[in-house]
Amino acid sequence: MNRQTRSLLAGLLGTAASALADPAEPVEVFAAAADPITGVEALRAAGHPVQVYDLDAPAALDADLSRDLPVDPRAARSQVRNQLAGADRAALVRRAQVAYAGALRALDYGLERIPAVVFDRRAVVYGEWDLVEALARYRQWRAPAPFSVPAETPGGSP
Repeated sequence: MNRQTRSLLAGLLGTAASALADPAEPVEVFAAAADPITGVEALRAAGHPVQVYDLDAPAALDADLSRDLPVDPRAARSQVRNQLAGADRAALVRRAQVAYAGALRALDYGLERIPAVVFDRRAVVYGEWDLVEALARYRQWRAPAPFSVPAETPGGSP
């Protein structure tokens, strides 16, 4: 193998090794509350920061806030104002932030369907409920494509 081929091969192997060496890709999961997402703890145990977003949370919050509201629109409006002005305002704002965070993030990513698993804030795997399998699919996609080194000719150059 000539020096140029060895240098190219060493560079490619170094790049591949560094790309596969970082086991802590951030993982964001976008799913409905009823989706059977598995593997969260396995990824966390392996050092991956995992954030799971329940995209049903905004509707659940709305249903919770609407529960027991009077039928009369004025009375309902008054009750909501009282809730917003009360001591629980900070807790309510925090609940809304948490509930809508996933929906806003999904819009930011331009996600098209769920479940969706986003790796490194740049790649998405759709339709996989098992996060270990989603990570394997992502890593397979990210791995460099195999290549073949041309055989040397008797003259020393390929």
